[in-house]
Amino acid sequence: MFFFLASSLLILASCVKEDEQAGLEIQPDKNRLNALYVDLSDFTCYSSPDDAPSTNRAYTTTLLGTINDVNFGRSTAFIVTQCLLSTDNVSFGTNPQLLSAQLVLDIESVVGNEDVEHRFKIYKSNFDIASDSLYASNIDFTSYIGTPIADQSAKKDTLGNITIPLDSLFGQSILNMASTDLADNDAFINAFKGLFISVDTTGNQNGLLQMNFNSTTSSSYIQLEYIYGESTDRDTTTFKLKINSSADRFNLFYHNRTPLNSIFGSTSSPNLYLSGMGGVKSHIDLQPAFELLKDSGDLMIYTAELLLNAQASESYVMPTRLLMEIDDSDTDTKSYVDDYTAGTSNYGGYLNTDKTQYSLVVTRHIQNMINGNHQNYNLWFYPYGGATSASRAIISNGANGQKVILKIVYSKLN
Repeated sequence: MFFFLASSLLILASCVKEDEQAGLEIQPDKNRLNALYVDLSDFTCYSSPDDAPSTNRAYTTTLLGTINDVNFGRSTAFIVTQCLLSTDNVSFGTNPQLLSAQLVLDIESVVGNEDVEHRFKIYKSNFDIASDSLYASNIDFTSYIGTPIADQSAKKDTLGNITIPLDSLFGQSILNMASTDLADNDAFINAFKGLFISVDTTGNQNGLLQMNFNSTTSSSYIQLEYIYGESTDRDTTTFKLKINSSADRFNLFYHNRTPLNSIFGSTSSPNLYLSGMGGVKSHIDLQPAFELLKDSGDLMIYTAELLLNAQASESYVMPTRLLMEIDDSDTDTKSYVDDYTAGTSNYGGYLNTDKTQYSLVVTRHIQNMINGNHQNYNLWFYPYGGATSASRAIISNGANGQKVILKIVYSKLN
């Protein structure tokens, strides 16, 4: 290991050059900025299953469905949500009798096959959702699944909605609620906690539905159509239970990562993998950069930039941005790299679509390592907004002759 590290550093050090800047030749020696630069590429990198992200109604996008990929495997999203009264002190009239009950989902977009037909399995939920809580997306929901109220296949219509018929006994049970349960939403949620909306994962569906329940234009709801009144004077009407920005909810994500199981933890894999929904993240050890520079005296780091070359694909959506997080195994705490904490705009992390490359600025982070402020070499990177996105990327880690590169421009201060 020592020989490998020493050899690597010798190779890396040979890349250090004086920056050739126009005009330096006419400056007095004492005023010259002896900027050096180095490109580092021999890093220890590997991929690993990601931690389950947490969600609640503050997240604007809610996911439902399945996305399949030959490289990443299968990821499925389920929803647990409240359904709310549209007004207080609801009355369904005299002797209400259900005609139909249906769940209407307003689909904002689809990742994968636009025309996929999902088999929806919907249940009453027995879970008390707290509005001020975040819920891990991998919790075992088995004990919270109540009465089944739908097992139907459906797909998006021309209006962008999916309509799923619900069990008539369920619909009638809402109409039969006591007036005290219909007084307001607190009472209603106590009597009817909401829905667990799932999709059958036994097939090869590839369509992930994205819904924006927080949008003021969202029109997801349960609709009850019923008749009421005396037997000689019956009227027909409808009532909607709303699923909107006021309804507490969270996502559940489940993964079958079989295609990647053999490379998890492998530092020799030619590719690194990233996916949202708590799918896959990748690790990099920046210690070679520290080892190379730490004995050079006082240094000023002008720029330190990680370049990640991604492989273009038409089978999935790539993340528009990546985040980096410190891997502190001693304290088991999570925090972002110093550059992101200091100012997210300077950090970057965005995808350059022309180069199919991500650029992540870690200047401040490297400077703090050199200054001895911390020794946070081990970092994770993963898609930004992964709790509400199925985006994914394959990063070259030797494939196609491309590696993860750290470009540093610096000068010696002594």
